[in-house]
Amino acid sequence: MPCITKIGGNIGKGAAIISLVVLIAGILYGISNPSLKALEQNKDLEKITRLSDAWQMIAIYMNNASVMILLYALSIVVVPGLIILFNNGYVIGSVAAIGSKNVGGLTILFLLAPHGVFELYAFIYTSAVAISLPFNFLRRRDDAKEILTSQLYGLLYAAIILFIAAFIEAFITARIASLVTG
Repeated sequence: MPCITKIGGNIGKGAAIISLVVLIAGILYGISNPSLKALEQNKDLEKITRLSDAWQMIAIYMNNASVMILLYALSIVVVPGLIILFNNGYVIGSVAAIGSKNVGGLTILFLLAPHGVFELYAFIYTSAVAISLPFNFLRRRDDAKEILTSQLYGLLYAAIILFIAAFIEAFITARIASLVTG
């Protein structure tokens, strides 16, 4: 099976496609059936926005890193991780749908896309790395140390991408929001 990258091990295209499809399905479901309850998962966001940009970045990063670790741990057994990925997509879709009604679709796009591209990529990547783990062990049992090392590098890679996303969300998204909302 061709690999997407060596970081994280032999991440099959299938694992990446499954992760991407589940996230997109969650987003589409959230757009078509938005829920204010989904937005309650982000109730701490109001507290975070009162912090300085640097502390916002740290808080956002810590939240996303904890989601990444949970996503990784549960994705090893596939279905629970995919449920988390779907739920994150659902929250994004709900935010997009409800926010579009309140401030307009273009505004929501400007607020979500700059950091969301990095954040969603990191979550999809994390899920694909974890889903690939058991299959890599089944194919190459004698390379356990190499497989686990590449998994660790995969998580580190995703953590770096999440750091970039947190930086953009804390330092750039606020500027975009003030430009777009006037």
